[in-house]
Amino acid sequence: MPETLRSALQARRPVRRGALRAASDTLLVAAVAASLVGCTAGSSSIRPAPGGTTAGPETSSGATGTPAPAPTATAADLAHLRLSLAPLWSGFSDPVYVTNAGDGSGRLFVVEQGGTVRVIRNGAVLGAPYLDVSQLVSSGGERGLLGMAFSPQFKSNGRVYLDYTDVNGNTVIARYTSPDPASDAPAWSQPEVLLHIDQP
Repeated sequence: MPETLRSALQARRPVRRGALRAASDTLLVAAVAASLVGCTAGSSSIRPAPGGTTAGPETSSGATGTPAPAPTATAADLAHLRLSLAPLWSGFSDPVYVTNAGDGSGRLFVVEQGGTVRVIRNGAVLGAPYLDVSQLVSSGGERGLLGMAFSPQFKSNGRVYLDYTDVNGNTVIARYTSPDPASDAPAWSQPEVLLHIDQP
């Protein structure tokens, strides 16, 4: 215990704030030095030196100032490593994108290039499409239903955004709204075209 703090306790008189802070700092330094000794045991060590200072790293030969060599990392043995792919779901037609609604339902939504969106719930692909815009889409090559995004507030507002190529080959961004966001086969409002880009 620091002498200032011991004397104050023996005299049973209050310790001045400055003295208490100095004593606390000394205890903190000692605790940090002790933890460093424990963390570095087995390689180089840091030990408190007389007078409250900290000595430098100690080498295996006992000299100070030059740290011991760091342990050498062992390379992983990749000779017996085997990677494989296992299909989880099947039955999709030209899937181009998969996403989730962020609504806590755990559902996945698979976008098919031909214009339909399929639902995966509890690990099973549902039969009925979630959304079908195939009559509005020209598909093939780089055309088709290419993207889907859910509103950050989808759970309350039911808004979904689609990116597709229309029957004239132009790019359309449209918003669809469902009154029942939790449904796997909801009714949809008339789409609102937010962006239309003519393509050459």
